[in-house]
Amino acid sequence: MNALVKRIKVPTFSRSALEIADLCARDIWRGVSYKDGASIESDEMFLKLFASPFLNYIYLDKIGDNHITHDSINSLIKTAGLTVMKLSTATTDIQQGLDTLYFGVSRLVKTWIEENNKTEKVDKETGEISSRNQDKTSSLEIGIQATSALGEGFFTIGGNKKRGSFIALSSRLLFFALPQIKIYNYSTDVAEKLGFNTANPSSIIRDYTYTLDEGFTDNWQYLREFEMPFSNNIINERLWTLSYDSGWWQRRVYDLALVLHVTGVSPRDFLKGLTLTVPKQNP
Repeated sequence: MNALVKRIKVPTFSRSALEIADLCARDIWRGVSYKDGASIESDEMFLKLFASPFLNYIYLDKIGDNHITHDSINSLIKTAGLTVMKLSTATTDIQQGLDTLYFGVSRLVKTWIEENNKTEKVDKETGEISSRNQDKTSSLEIGIQATSALGEGFFTIGGNKKRGSFIALSSRLLFFALPQIKIYNYSTDVAEKLGFNTANPSSIIRDYTYTLDEGFTDNWQYLREFEMPFSNNIINERLWTLSYDSGWWQRRVYDLALVLHVTGVSPRDFLKGLTLTVPKQNP
């Protein structure tokens, strides 16, 4: 049975709403909470912690000293506000999730990269990620498969729990680990607002992702105006360019616009006042 109760389209955001989301994203990029100004782990640091080691493994087939750690994942859980998940230690298995990432998801992604034989690049006119061979699996579909597999990997099977999934954690981790793939963060609040039954996220992740992707396309007219900030000397130029070319920044702005719209969270007051004065281009 389809878990979608009533399909609701993602709203078409105003330019000013996306400007505020962009400013929030810039705060997070430099490690500042857009809610209260507190210091947090920055988005750029998460790209370094997840994309740098995982992409090295995919391309070099070697984990080495630079690898994703339990501490990195716990930091992501804390920063993303996944506190309930962190407390559910009886059903969360980080090491099992890492094994799934390195020995399952990596093969899936590596095969996809070899089939496409190129780095994916966002089309600035449409927001779509181009593919040399249109008969091959799309970036969006490979993202769904990877998110589903990793979500199940983080779940401990035992007792009366025969199967489960942590889609929220897996989507957030892969959002940073695979910036060149079209992955959207899963949010229970957003899913419920769009009419999904969120009791079993793994059963709705495909419809949820396609719904968000349609909304991304509808909002691309304004989203394409927002440029990814320069590095704060945390990630290297190659990773920054990979993220930039893939529309990673626009997906982050879109993600925050959705969160602000659904939760009603108000960013710090000064952000709203800056929308008319802060340039959209790289500072």
